[in-house]
Amino acid sequence: MVLLAVREDTLMTVVAMSHGELSRFDTLSRADRGELRVEDAAQLLGLKRRQIFRLLDRLRTEGASGLVSRKRGRPSNRRHSDAFRERVLTIVRTHYADRWAVRRCDR
Repeated sequence: MVLLAVREDTLMTVVAMSHGELSRFDTLSRADRGELRVEDAAQLLGLKRRQIFRLLDRLRTEGASGLVSRKRGRPSNRRHSDAFRERVLTIVRTHYADRWAVRRCDR
């Protein structure tokens, strides 16, 4: 996780970004300034031209925070329910009590 400080007029915003998101921000910023062609930015990021234009629009309207993954902080779609997790842990603790203590110490 990388913290990026973005200055918008007189207000300073700190955005937590992954290294991939930071690389994407840098590449898109260069494309927005005209230092990099859209085709080259698309090739660098492994995206199509249309997606680059979508990301540039989001960068211009929302700033760096617009490039941060929208899925961050949400639970996984593949996550089991808490009730199921507790049921499994109860079974493991009752049937494997002797191994459970050893396993927990190994971690």
